[in-house]
Amino acid sequence: MTFLCVGLVAGIGLPPLERTVQPYSQGLRKLNSFAYDRHLLPRVAQFRLDVRLLLGRVQQILPAWVSIRALILSFRFLLAFIELVLMSAIMQLGLALPLAYSFHRATSVAMPANLLIIPFLQLLMPTGVVAIAVGYISLALAKVPAVIASFALQGIAGTVKWFGGLRLADIRAPTSGTAAVVFSVVAIGVGAALIRKQRKLAICGPAVLAAGAMWIWFFPPRPCLHPDALEMTAIDVGQGDSIFLALPGGKTVLVDAGGLPFWTHSQMEVGETSFRRICGHAKFLVSTQSR
Repeated sequence: MTFLCVGLVAGIGLPPLERTVQPYSQGLRKLNSFAYDRHLLPRVAQFRLDVRLLLGRVQQILPAWVSIRALILSFRFLLAFIELVLMSAIMQLGLALPLAYSFHRATSVAMPANLLIIPFLQLLMPTGVVAIAVGYISLALAKVPAVIASFALQGIAGTVKWFGGLRLADIRAPTSGTAAVVFSVVAIGVGAALIRKQRKLAICGPAVLAAGAMWIWFFPPRPCLHPDALEMTAIDVGQGDSIFLALPGGKTVLVDAGGLPFWTHSQMEVGETSFRRICGHAKFLVSTQSR
């Protein structure tokens, strides 16, 4: 998945940023240099002229050094936010297949979680390094960056805990069918190839990638169950045994027969009691059907 993430960023995420956000980010540099306008695209040069006109209006209210910093920081924040949203969307669509195939989950809250976590990460990494480096000189001085790093870490943990507790975050996805897997893999390659073409073809790249993700999320394969038979599947879940029952009436029951961990020294048999009740109910249904 790490290699897939890097491939999505380099192959599908960066080309649209190079055409949209990054030229305007470069246009905010050397704003007072008119000679620098000649080295930029015409639309970026026009953007610089509009920023200068807006800056002239703002300077009538605020001091020059305040207005320049505030305006440039506002535009940089807006462009960075657009870049983060676009990259998060590409990552969420591209990782739909491996997450559904390996973890049986749909990434429903990945984008809003990234919008909050990534700023905390950008604050955590430098302050953590500074705290470690300053700690070799003075522990008292190291407390300041350590407190900031702790705040960022608590923000990351709190964001994950809050989004993870939402019902929307726990969307299960069954194992994808062969056709969906093949289409999603091909969609990633086609999207990477089309995204570097002209504008009309470039728009089709993310559209194909989104189609593969939508297939996995909203069109799951039908389960292969026999309507007039009781099917039992034993699943190895590591700690104990999990039993999946497909009842003749079409209903399904999942029984986790694992109890409390052995180190708790508890005598409570959680799984055994539940399993006996479900099996008794299933036998009653089978005998009723046979009659």
